[in-house]
Amino acid sequence: MNRLDAVLVFRNFKKNKLSTVTMIFSIIVGIFTFIVLSSYIGYERSYDKYVNNHENIYALGILCDQGK
Repeated sequence: MNRLDAVLVFRNFKKNKLSTVTMIFSIIVGIFTFIVLSSYIGYERSYDKYVNNHENIYALGILCDQGK
């Protein structure tokens, strides 16, 4: 980006302050959400990797009807 483009960008930021703040805030929230979700997914995918034969671990759930 050359110098003239940079000047134009900063001039537009000064004119549209609310729009600029909203745009920067939304970018920050998006990046933060991406980092948190990536960390959570990485944790969930590596939960039982320390166990030998971790491919053979299954989760079982019991559904109880309570006599209905």
